[in-house]
Amino acid sequence: MTDRKLETPIGAVVDLESVRAQRESLAERLPDGLGDGADLRDQDLRGRELAGADLRGVQLDGADLRDSGLVGAQLQEASLVGARLSGADLSDADLSGANLEDAILDGATLDRAVLHDTKLTRARVRDSLWSGTNISGGSWRDVNLTGARFHQVRLADLEIYDPELSDLRVDDSDWSGLVLVRPKADGLHIADSTLSDVAVRGGSLEGAQFRFVNLDRVAFEEASLARSRFESVLFRNCSFRACEADSSRFVR
Repeated sequence: MTDRKLETPIGAVVDLESVRAQRESLAERLPDGLGDGADLRDQDLRGRELAGADLRGVQLDGADLRDSGLVGAQLQEASLVGARLSGADLSDADLSGANLEDAILDGATLDRAVLHDTKLTRARVRDSLWSGTNISGGSWRDVNLTGARFHQVRLADLEIYDPELSDLRVDDSDWSGLVLVRPKADGLHIADSTLSDVAVRGGSLEGAQFRFVNLDRVAFEEASLARSRFESVLFRNCSFRACEADSSRFVR
């Protein structure tokens, strides 16, 4: 049998099978410079290591990217309609202008990712992790963020319609210019954060908790706040119009 190990001049031993495996793994990575509009629709890319890949404008509709490594990937204007991204690592990725309609991102990590004018209509992003994420602009509809964790998330000038936000936990975050329409946000928990120029129109925030939160020019309109708790919250120019607040508590 052929020896599959090689001794180098300095005495180190190289496993040739390991080298071959590494080369095959590298070959599985997508090449750089795919170019706008490259077609990878419905491709099986599960578990691929695509860190830093240039995927700007690439067609990834229906692609299977579960558990893939997309750290620092350039996904501006990419189309990911219906893509499966559960468990994917999108840390430091740029998703500006990307279309993630109907995509599934359950358990995905979006730490320090950039989402500017990103489309998330009907996207499922349950139990996902967002830390240091920068979100701005655009309109989201029917997005499901159940159980997601937002830490130090900066959010600005975003409209969200009919979202599922149950058990969403937010801390140390700064949100401004948010319009939240008919949210299902029972059990929402926001702590140590600032919300300014925010409108909550309709929907349910029953059992929501606000702890050590600054609310500046926040308007609640026809929303259910039953059993919600506001603890050590600073209110500035806030309003509650036609809201249901049975058993709600305001604690200093």
